Amino acid sequence: MASLSTDATTTRRRAAGSYLTPDVRMTAFLLAPSLILVAVVVLWPMLQGLWFSMTDGSLLKPGEFVWLQNYFDLFTEWAFWRSVRFSLIFAVCNVAGCYLIGLWLALFVVILRVQRKSRT
Repeated sequence: MASLSTDATTTRRRAAGSYLTPDVRMTAFLLAPSLILVAVVVLWPMLQGLWFSMTDGSLLKPGEFVWLQNYFDLFTEWAFWRSVRFSLIFAVCNVAGCYLIGLWLALFVVILRVQRKSRT
């Protein structure tokens, strides 16, 4: 009976460590440089921008940390809401316009094919 529990424990240990196969280790080794590059190129500037947005300084001079006051000030500005409205209208019109142009071109191609088949 004791040998049965020992065999089960050994099997569980092997199963738990079996995910670190040589293929998985090589994959992690090859992905690590690109993940580090993404972290440096994307995450660091994003976190730095978040930090700058919560200070009252500029890029040339450091400022005090004001937490979310800049965002509260932004949401009370009428110019911000006007630009949000313009951006939404632009996005909706752009998407609808591209859709309509694509639909028009597809219908034009179908009409040309039908005319070409009717000639032959």
